[in-house]
Amino acid sequence: MKFQEQQPNISNLESDKSAALLTQDELGAFRKLPQKEQERQREERLKKLEELQNKFRKAVEEANKTGKVEEALKLKTIFDEEAADLQELVKSRFEIDKKLIQEIYDKCFDIRGKYLNPALSKEEIKFLYEIDHQINDYAKYSTEKYRKIIANRDKKSDISFATGYTKEQISLGTDKNDFILSGNIKLHYGGIDLRKITSAKDLKLPENVIGYFNLNGLKSAENLILPKKICGPLTLDNIKSPKDLILPEYMDGSLYLHGLTSAEGLKFPKNNNYFLSLTRLTTAKGLELPEYFAGSINMENLKSAKDLKLPKNIDGGLWLDSLISAKDLILPEYIGGDLHLHHLKSAKDLKLPKSIGGTLWLNGLKSIKDLKLPEHINDDIIVRKLPKKEINELKKLYPQYKNKFNK
Repeated sequence: MKFQEQQPNISNLESDKSAALLTQDELGAFRKLPQKEQERQREERLKKLEELQNKFRKAVEEANKTGKVEEALKLKTIFDEEAADLQELVKSRFEIDKKLIQEIYDKCFDIRGKYLNPALSKEEIKFLYEIDHQINDYAKYSTEKYRKIIANRDKKSDISFATGYTKEQISLGTDKNDFILSGNIKLHYGGIDLRKITSAKDLKLPENVIGYFNLNGLKSAENLILPKKICGPLTLDNIKSPKDLILPEYMDGSLYLHGLTSAEGLKFPKNNNYFLSLTRLTTAKGLELPEYFAGSINMENLKSAKDLKLPKNIDGGLWLDSLISAKDLILPEYIGGDLHLHHLKSAKDLKLPKSIGGTLWLNGLKSIKDLKLPEHINDDIIVRKLPKKEINELKKLYPQYKNKFNK
């Protein structure tokens, strides 16, 4: 058999999955990148695979002439590793997380459902307890497997092993507040409901929190020292001023700041993979958003785009429901979710993103004058106040969208 019959096929990336070199930490870091950066890295890897394939073909030709197959085998191994990594990167977060839950479940239970109490790796424990990033909700709750694993594990022992903290430095949602707020806790796992607390004076919060964190009783950020890292939703709905508010360095979840009417001077978490809710913001003055945002942003009550500087790319959705004019509005080039412009009455000055990964909501639009639709809209286009005649005109102008209007 000639060696070239074993050539790797770049078109379907069929390779040994066990050859993948990416760790779960690396996959987690990749998933936190903005969509455009993920696409760029995938393209770079694909180009590298094409180069490897060309080198491999030449090595195969040489091997068939000389009988020396060492170089071709070496290139085949490298190709398989790179292809396996790329396979992982093109998977959705749901697919990746569901697969990992299944793998851990298979370790923990035999075919009769008996719990085996196996030792898990640090990476598996960090994934299971969402120490670095949240698990996709659909993967997590589509079956009972995740709940069964967690219910049977010794949580403090697991977390201690994965983080290096002692059991005395770890608290759980079942612990009493006196212990959780003792000042000795490095990591809290489970929800914390502190909505009855009205002052942050002498409040000693854990350094890291995994789970929901409710501080809705606070009306001021005075004396408030928040955890450095929160994986889960943080609610501070009654704080109306950004004064003294220092947010966590890292967020993976939802950041609810529903009470703020201004975000002037507020520094947001360094990472950008979370849902940012500023639903009562009335002015964008002093609002500093990152250049790329991997989550969603809700500013549904903002009535003017003056001083508003949005990210160049948003991987999630964008809510600007109350804008009645597009004056001063510079939208991102890419939005991965829905774009909500419900009260925009005219398309004057409106420059929509090149690509919208969800639905475009233009419920208040009364005329198609000046309206130029994006190059790509993945889902629907909602324009309920447009006359039927103008909707038909849009269908002629954009035949690729003819079945997307007002579904």
